[in-house]
Amino acid sequence: MFLHILLFIFMLCYYLISKGNIKLFLFFVLIYSFGLSFEMVNEYFFSLTPTVHFNSIILLYVALCNILIFTLYYKLSKNGIWGCAIYAAAITAISAIKISIPLNPIILYYKYNLFILPQTNSPLLNLYVINLLPALFFCCDFKKIMLVILCYLAMILPCRMLISDKIPKSNIAVIQVGLYYKNGGTPERFYNDMAKFIKENSVDLIVFSENVYFGYKNEVIKKNTDDLLLKIKTDSTLKQKAFLFNFFGYKKFNNVISMFLHVDNSQLHQKTALIPFIEKRGVFNAPEKLSSEYLNIDKKIKNNNTFKLHGLSYSIYICYEALFPEKYVHNGVVITQSDYIRLNNGRGYKTTLVNGSLLAKFSVAPNTKLINVQNYGGTIVFNNDWEIDWDIYNKSKKEHFFVVTL
Repeated sequence: MFLHILLFIFMLCYYLISKGNIKLFLFFVLIYSFGLSFEMVNEYFFSLTPTVHFNSIILLYVALCNILIFTLYYKLSKNGIWGCAIYAAAITAISAIKISIPLNPIILYYKYNLFILPQTNSPLLNLYVINLLPALFFCCDFKKIMLVILCYLAMILPCRMLISDKIPKSNIAVIQVGLYYKNGGTPERFYNDMAKFIKENSVDLIVFSENVYFGYKNEVIKKNTDDLLLKIKTDSTLKQKAFLFNFFGYKKFNNVISMFLHVDNSQLHQKTALIPFIEKRGVFNAPEKLSSEYLNIDKKIKNNNTFKLHGLSYSIYICYEALFPEKYVHNGVVITQSDYIRLNNGRGYKTTLVNGSLLAKFSVAPNTKLINVQNYGGTIVFNNDWEIDWDIYNKSKKEHFFVVTL
């Protein structure tokens, strides 16, 4: 019900700005921004218990973005359909160049797997369409709107029929590193516990969560990382397995790094979008020392976020970067290595996990399976039809190591 109310206010903002009713528009765009912020991050944004908590920075950011977006619509919609087309392209570009994640509530309706929503293999095209359609309602006459809708039904929707969902069977071991330590694990026992689990289960790929326990950002975790890699390479059984590690800094690279390792072959992927003022020092990317509390994107890394294993194609994303729509994605399995724990501020954290995973599926895996591996439990697996495997989710809340069968 809350989502439906949110969508109504979203459309009302379009109506009010199209009529030039600025005062009412500003009132409702603030309500909409508050509601959208709460829907996405829940108690991390606002809560009344146990004490009153309100994150004004989130509201300010979302409200300013929405005011700019609707103001752009007000200016361009005066040019009719072509103005709306340019408007939709402009706000889609904001997400394409990773300035802001999409702020369109229609994305949250994908969880209902509605046939009318665009679901091509181009997430950017899907975003463009859901940005365009609401904009048309209040700038065109009824006949033009119907013509656009008919064209949409004829050209976009059939693309869903062209998508294959057949993939080879695969068993993936999920290693929730943070939950392992929370459950009483230690650095000294980690390798033995992990190796025992892998040898007891027939798995094709071992995937680590995004974490700060392995990497090169300080000497302690550097030693743990080097020891882990050495033990794997000298273990005849594990050496034949495929691993997808996640490192908090790696060698000279001051960024979160995914490393795919299979036998003696390895490839690196760095996080391509960092949260301003939290993961990076400011809005823009700037060099930082490896010892810095901040990260930076290293242009020297030859990024490779896809690999094949036993006939199955995989794509890798790291947490925040998975929220930005890709130009085009291929069928296969998408894995995101995540750590949402800083957003855990109450019972609504489950909704935050679901909505974050939903946005990731929309952005990088619209027609394939998505595994959003969490660090402290709450791993979410979406199938092709936007359904969540709740058995895996519930298991992941308690078990730090478990197997996902695709």
